Amino acid sequence: MVKIKLSVLIPLAVILIIAVVSYFFFVPRNSYRNDCDKPFSGYDMLFVYTEACPHCKADLERINDLNLSESVYMIDAGSLACQKTITQYSDYIINHKNSNTPYAPAGIATPTKVCLRDNKTYVGEMSLNQLKEFYENCTMVKTND
Repeated sequence: MVKIKLSVLIPLAVILIIAVVSYFFFVPRNSYRNDCDKPFSGYDMLFVYTEACPHCKADLERINDLNLSESVYMIDAGSLACQKTITQYSDYIINHKNSNTPYAPAGIATPTKVCLRDNKTYVGEMSLNQLKEFYENCTMVKTND
């Protein structure tokens, strides 16, 4: 009786181990960048996202389509490493001050874009043209640097 149980349990254990190892090596991971450990200098816009947000993914694809990724500071709202940055920009990320969005909920909403030059904020997914216009308007603002 014990031999029958072992003869069933050992192959099941091997299959389970192979499944777990395969999951960690072969399941594609989200490739969102998280810049919270970097200074803001050199960036024009903040992009606040969560990995589970489909609207964030769509906006990220548009950011890449417009070749803006090097000018956009990425903030993962679900990351503990980003809490300092979120607190620093809480007026814009949480309270949506200067928001151009008709719908601006209380609290962190994703996706959120914040122009680092004038702190104009947009909450929600944007079309390619909307994102391009938002970014162009942002970069036309003069800074006091």
